[in-house]
Amino acid sequence: MKKNVKLLLALVLAFALLLGVSSSALADLEVASVEAPEIELEGSGPSAYIYSAQLYAAQDLTMTFFVRASNINDATPVMSITYVNGAQEDLAGTYDASRDLYLFRVEKIGSQNMKDSFTLDVKHDGIVLDTKTYSIAQYLEALHNSTAAKLGLSASKYSALQTLVADILEYGAAAQIYKNHNTSDLANSYSWVAGLKTNTAGLSAPASVQSLSYETQSNAFKAAYLRLSGKVRIGFRFIAADADTVTISDGVNSNTILVNTLSASSGVYTIFTDWLEIDAFDKTFTVTLTDGGSHTYSTLTYSVNSYLNRKWESDNDTLVALVKALTAYNNSARAYAYAE
Repeated sequence: MKKNVKLLLALVLAFALLLGVSSSALADLEVASVEAPEIELEGSGPSAYIYSAQLYAAQDLTMTFFVRASNINDATPVMSITYVNGAQEDLAGTYDASRDLYLFRVEKIGSQNMKDSFTLDVKHDGIVLDTKTYSIAQYLEALHNSTAAKLGLSASKYSALQTLVADILEYGAAAQIYKNHNTSDLANSYSWVAGLKTNTAGLSAPASVQSLSYETQSNAFKAAYLRLSGKVRIGFRFIAADADTVTISDGVNSNTILVNTLSASSGVYTIFTDWLEIDAFDKTFTVTLTDGGSHTYSTLTYSVNSYLNRKWESDNDTLVALVKALTAYNNSARAYAYAE
């Protein structure tokens, strides 16, 4: 029986990947929900404010940090973050009465940024109470170095976690190479990753169903691509010389948009699906161009897996490595979720 587990860990790319659609035809990866253990930070003794961290993501890549409320003396703290590029922002906390902790969610971290450190300052009335410098890679390394007993996991669950951690770091390194970001310090540079990661040479491309039909090139879908910027959704590009409406449907919900409400770039329009959960890579969308009535000009069927499948044997070696690393990550996430 399929388990209903809460989605607490998912990584996505932090960049756009474009797929051109041929005039003949466009030509499902599934990840289970997983709950990553919470890790205490070094130096998080009784007097510390920033206590622990957890990787938490349903639609995006997010680190949640826990701050002891008892050390704030009933005041409401603020956390500020300074990213590696120098950008700063203040974060509002959520109080968890059951644990007497404030939760601060750090977003805007892409998969190519796993090795990039960010600095957290807990403040009250403008006074800095505690500072921590951290990264996604540090969190994953801490999971690796911890024990099954300390994390409260069975031996099989712990083993699955170790593979998952290694595959996440492999995925991060592939993203760094693809984006040419900080390639001198790759996420998979830890010596233990090689012995734990999935051998992507043995993976098969995710199954995918894709189709494209159209009457003329002047009313047709031209491209589908992934917009992955901390979150993931599919973008569809099309020309609509005569079409009045475009509809996106996943078989349950649909959204119809008037073409004249969209902006075009060089005569090409773009629409997007909603943000997708990481376990919805196999969700199939049907997109149609119509006259607003019964006449259909063009129909496209596509999913995230459609992209992965199509790029599995691309001429771009770094893209192939990225697609396979993402597939390995999804497979190991599912294995971890269902491990006893």
